[in-house]
Order: sequence, then structure tokens, then C-alpha cells
Amino acid sequence: PLSMVSPELSMVSPELPATRLPMSTIGLAKALQLAQRRGERRPAVIHFNNCFNLSVERLHTVAPHADYATAYANYNFFTAGAAYERVFAQLRAAGTASREQLAVWFAETNQVILDSQGRHPTIGGRVRLADMNPLAGLINGLATALVADMQSATRAGRRDAVVGAIRTAIRDAQQYDTVPDFVLEVPDQLTDLRHFAARLISQPGLDAAVIQAATDLEQALQGVRVYGSVDEPYSKP
Repeated sequence: PLSMVSPELSMVSPELPATRLPMSTIGLAKALQLAQRRGERRPAVIHFNNCFNLSVERLHTVAPHADYATAYANYNFFTAGAAYERVFAQLRAAGTASREQLAVWFAETNQVILDSQGRHPTIGGRVRLADMNPLAGLINGLATALVADMQSATRAGRRDAVVGAIRTAIRDAQQYDTVPDFVLEVPDQLTDLRHFAARLISQPGLDAAVIQAATDLEQALQGVRVYGSVDEPYSKP
């Protein structure tokens, strides 16, 4: 079992003294690869039942070694392993389920548990991991278009306007905070990619190539989000 995984190792975990450090994303991918080389079955779903794991970097790294992933974009250690028994009971009752349905059940069950407690706003998503390489290509395409727009704007003397539009899109996009100060600031640690693309589309003055790349990315990310619960979070750890 994985120890607590956090983008920042400074997060305190009671497991760290026993496990030395959390398993890295690359380490997890390597473990999955080695297991399958030895004849173990490919996982249908990886349930990243912890914080901030709905990230492009993490999912792209493990993508070759599983079919689906369920993960969460903000804090999510409150449910611990509570979802597993309920999901497996649901599977037994149904008799069968697709890989995608199983991934959705993990997210939906997580939501039910948190919503019943209250004050646990979170967002859960499921990703078909075969989509990660195409998504990476769309992200690279958007980055290329943004850089090209800034370069051409510099030559045309309109760099401030283009950079300002990009900054506004970042500022207006949904942010996820990973530091323990309970203050949301911009730029923050993690930015919601689909929301950022949507904000770019609405910004005036950006090159048509940027708008097209952002549109393609925003459309490709439709369906990842399974749920988002709005609530007032606890103000203490």
C-alpha cells in the first residue's frame, strides 16, 4: 500500500518514519510495469484515494500500465479506505461492471461519504488512461501557441496586452491550494486545466491559434469530472 502522497514532502504524515518517503510517481509506474512483465494482471482502475492526484503529470506517468484512474483535485484523505467496501459490494450486487463504471463508482462513493459528513468540499474525476498521450499532445499544442503569440506580440509591440490576457486567464481559473496556510492565492500550486482553457477562450486579443488550441483541449477534457461538492471546509487540519 502507498503511504501518504503529497506534491510537497513537507506535509506531515505518521507513515513517513516507517516508509522513509512516499512512493514517487515514477516509482509507482515502474512497479506496475515490473508486475505486468512478471505476468500479473493489468489493473482495470487505479484509485488514487488521496490528495491532489488528479494531475496530468501523475496520470500520464502511470497511463501505460492501467486502464482507468479515479483521482481528486484537492484534499481527499478524509475518507481513508471507506469507499472500497461499498464499491465492491456494489460490484457484487451488479454482478459485472465495465472498467469505466468501476472508476466512476469510486468517485461517486467518495462523494457520498464526504457529503454525509459535511464541510468536506472536494472534486473527483475519472480518466481513461489511454487518453493521456493525446491530452499531452493538446497541452503541448496550447503551450506552443501561447509562446508563439507572445513572441509575435513582442515584435508587434503588443506584448503587454497578450501577457495580460494570459495572466487574467490564469488568475480567473480554478485554483487548488496545497500549502497549509489556508489562503488561496494566484498563482497557486495547481490550476484546473479545463477551466484555464475555458478562460483563455474568453480572453480578447489572443491569437486564433491559441483560441483553437484552448478549445480543442477544453473539449477533450469534457467528461473527466464526475462530481464537485460545494461546501465550507474546515479551517483546521
